[in-house]
Amino acid sequence: MADGNEFIPPGQLRAYVEERMSERQFMEKVIKLAKDGEWLYYHTHRSDRSPEGWFDLAMAREDHPLILAELKSQSGCLSAAQRRWRGVLGDGGIYEIHLWKPSDMLDIEEVLR
Repeated sequence: MADGNEFIPPGQLRAYVEERMSERQFMEKVIKLAKDGEWLYYHTHRSDRSPEGWFDLAMAREDHPLILAELKSQSGCLSAAQRRWRGVLGDGGIYEIHLWKPSDMLDIEEVLR
């Protein structure tokens, strides 16, 4: 854990910051990327009132398959209900399923461009 005086080499600063993002901060960053890329997006803000396991984000754009994305903090993992949704849906061809963590940010930026 950093004590505030730790030197982070410039080439590693982005990864250092992203790996320490909360899930909420990460969500806000991905939504901003989606908006910047002119994606339509849907996020259930009160998931405690919905059946468990559905994805954090659904994103759509004319030139790309629907994206269903589960966002986790760097140390987060899928719940049993989330694993079940992924297993049932598989890879349908008209959509993509992603499990994204902050360390995937470069890949996320590439997909949402």
